[in-house]
Amino acid sequence: MRVAAGTTDGIAGLLASGAKRSGDANSTLGPPLVWKVLSQIRGEASHGIYSHRHPAGYWAPGAASNSGPGCIECGADDPEALDTRAAAYLPTPVLCYPLSACGERFPFTNASATGFRSGRPGSAAEWHAAQLQALAFLERW
Repeated sequence: MRVAAGTTDGIAGLLASGAKRSGDANSTLGPPLVWKVLSQIRGEASHGIYSHRHPAGYWAPGAASNSGPGCIECGADDPEALDTRAAAYLPTPVLCYPLSACGERFPFTNASATGFRSGRPGSAAEWHAAQLQALAFLERW
């Protein structure tokens, strides 16, 4: 099979979001958390940030975390049911940083970073709430 074109999930998410002007931005919650923003100038590759070219001629600097929805542990529970039950625990004092493996590339670069949990969730729903809250904090950061 011949590949004529391709893209990353982050660029696909940016295009699908309808971003078309400089300053338009998008976060993609795939297995990792990815963010992109359209810019007239190319962002310098540093601190985990890299740039792709947008079809309209803009640059799309962005970055991807090793944390994301793919890191959420649901166990045997139904994720949608957990989402509903987790709402009662938000905000939660249980804090965590979910990582899929050792290492982080954004919002900070550390090859030996590991995920952590602070506090003890009282239920699967509260643990789910803590993980969702962590992703919201990470996206805001």
